[in-house]
Amino acid sequence: MKAFKQLNEVRATIEEHRLMLLLMKTEHCGVCEAIQAKVESLVEEMPRAHSGYVYVEDVPELASEYLVLTAPVLLLFFEGREVHRFSRFVRLDELHSVLERYIQWMDADTDIPHPEHVVADGIFGGQQPDKRI
Repeated sequence: MKAFKQLNEVRATIEEHRLMLLLMKTEHCGVCEAIQAKVESLVEEMPRAHSGYVYVEDVPELASEYLVLTAPVLLLFFEGREVHRFSRFVRLDELHSVLERYIQWMDADTDIPHPEHVVADGIFGGQQPDKRI
């Protein structure tokens, strides 16, 4: 996972990569470190999914922009938009399933369903996607 230190780096990377997973974490957070290690190994299996992390203390305006009030938080971006969010207790099987689904859509080069339709189909396990989409 790439480490980010500035807001413009994060924004550029989100825009540059079609599928981007961003971990927002805090210092001295044992859960954040454990999640990062597990997410890194998961993403290594999926080269189409790019990933990075940022310490909220280093870029507080990013936490404000994405309404991150706790840690850890994983934000999944597709084509520059937040499409899914995992907070505090991350279910890795659900994360794996969501990433696989987006990669399948990318490989098939089909239209990606709007996140509200995806939630209705139960792919996101009942969590609502970000309404800024």
